[in-house]
Order: sequence, then structure tokens, then C-alpha cells
Amino acid sequence: MREELAIFATALRFFTRLPVPWGVEHTAARFAAAVRYYPVVGLILGGVLAAAWLALSPIFPQPVAAVLIVALGALLTGGLHEDGFADLCDGLGAGGDKARTLEIMRDSRTGAFGVLGLVLLIGLKVAALASIEPDDVPMVLVVMHGLSRLAPLLAVVGSRPASDRGLGKSIEGEARSGRIPFIIAYAAVFAGLVWAMGGATELLSVAVVFGLLHGITRRLYERRLGGYTGDCLGGLQQMGEVAVLLGVLACR
Repeated sequence: MREELAIFATALRFFTRLPVPWGVEHTAARFAAAVRYYPVVGLILGGVLAAAWLALSPIFPQPVAAVLIVALGALLTGGLHEDGFADLCDGLGAGGDKARTLEIMRDSRTGAFGVLGLVLLIGLKVAALASIEPDDVPMVLVVMHGLSRLAPLLAVVGSRPASDRGLGKSIEGEARSGRIPFIIAYAAVFAGLVWAMGGATELLSVAVVFGLLHGITRRLYERRLGGYTGDCLGGLQQMGEVAVLLGVLACR
């Protein structure tokens, strides 16, 4: 149990700016194993943002509250996933072979495709949150941040690293079979949450949109790179957030 807590703390410390209440030594094995707790980290972030929404929405108009919540979400993660999404947009948008694409994605500078992608992504999140019934937003935030972090776990289990270095390679170390029970458990939990939020129609809508965007995103980068990188996983997570929002809006 202590080791599992250490693995979870590793995930929380790396992927958020939230304080970790106990000291944990960073090891490669713990970092590789931490991928199985990504959705739990997302649920915690979603809970924090839901509480923030309940505090902000009575004070500000819904569009303003939506901007503040999206900004707070990026602040709590250090913009880590948004950065990965932008790098993925730059790499895929610029064209070229695998080596050239990886070179572009590793560049710390953000190009036109990355900037355009981020503008559209953030605009879509804000518009979607501003369009959902205010009382429903807290549960939507919990689901979108939790379920979206299942997407990287699915990619890690179903694919392989595109490079022999970087984040993608560092989380490969644990056997895939050990991660599958976590995927099944998370899928059941999120299905229950979406069902409670909107019933069978909303569950089907979210599942279909999530599956489509996840599949399209993976197809785009795997065709070019032959596998995933850390930026690809960040891009998948962001598309997972968008999928939940679009899935909820599609049936309302």
C-alpha cells in the first residue's frame, strides 16, 4: 500500500502543481507505473475545478466563469498537456518524415500550427462550458478531466513509443497486462458517472465522440511516427476533454 501511494504521489506531483503532502523519492519504476493513476489525478483536478466553478458562477457571467475555469485548469497542470497538444499540432502540421516531425515537436518554440491549434482548442472549451447548463458544469468538469486522462493510458497499452527517449519511452517500463484491469475499472466508473449525469443517451454520445476523436488523433500521429511520444499523449488528453464537452452538448 505504501508503494502504491508513492506511485500515485509521483503521478500527482509530475502532472499537477498541487502540493503532495508527503515526500516521495522519484524513481524510473514509479514514474512508469504512475500512468495507471492518470485518471485519478484527473478526477482530483476535476473536483478542484468543480469547487471553483461553484464559487465563481454566482459572481460572474457564465462565459467569464468559463474562461477563469479553463485558465485555472491550465495553471494547475502548468500547461503541460496544452504544450503537448501545441507541439503535436506543429509536428503534424509542418509535414515531413518521422525524423523531421520529432525534431519539430522537440523544439521549445511554438509555430503557427501550434498557436492556431491552442487558440481553437481553448476557444472551443470556453464556448462549450459557457453553453452547458450552469448546474451541470461541476459534474461535467469532473468527468472531462478524469475521462480525458484515460486516453493516454489507452494509447500506452495499445501502442508503443515512437522514440527511444523522452516521456513516451520512460513510461513504457511496466507490463501492459498489469494496466488492463485499471482501464476496465476506470471505464466502468466513468460510464456510471456519465449515466448518472445524463442517462443512456448522454453516455452513448460521449462514448461515440470520445472514440472518434481518440481514434482520429492516434491515427494521425501513428501514421507519421509509428507510435506515441509524450506530446502525443498530451494531445490525446486534450482531445479527450473536447470529446466529453462535445458529447454532452450533442444530446442537449
